[in-house]
Amino acid sequence: MPTEVLEKFTPGALGYLLFEHHGLKTALKGIATAGQDGQASLAFVVIDGVQLPERRAAERVRLGALARISADGDTAEGVEATAANVSVGGVLLERPAGLADGPDFRLELSLDQDPEPIRCRASVVRATPTQVALKFIDIADADRIRLASAIQQRALSVA
Repeated sequence: MPTEVLEKFTPGALGYLLFEHHGLKTALKGIATAGQDGQASLAFVVIDGVQLPERRAAERVRLGALARISADGDTAEGVEATAANVSVGGVLLERPAGLADGPDFRLELSLDQDPEPIRCRASVVRATPTQVALKFIDIADADRIRLASAIQQRALSVA
């Protein structure tokens, strides 16, 4: 970038960053400044509160799934919750009444089309008053493969 252009952005200029995202034209309002790295670069800080969706490592799909959750190390029955969506890496659950704070749980995830539940430990990655997102930990390879197959079948049936 030419020096005379970079100088126009010092100390900062209000503007819009325009780009395409998933085929749609997108504009973010923010402050553009010359980069601090000594090279001809531009830094842009979004100020309008808009955030692009997170790019997840694994596709999430709506699956008919029921979860039984109990505190890690607890021998009690646990509580049941309905899955809002599932990926090979985790599950988003409708937060059940009586769910402990975690951070780790034992999880049994029963899929509609599979009589054998997926069993693993799970860790809370995000919690709201209405939902809790769990990341699978210590999940057997065979269970992850069964889950991936169910997700793939669901994704193909929706497409």
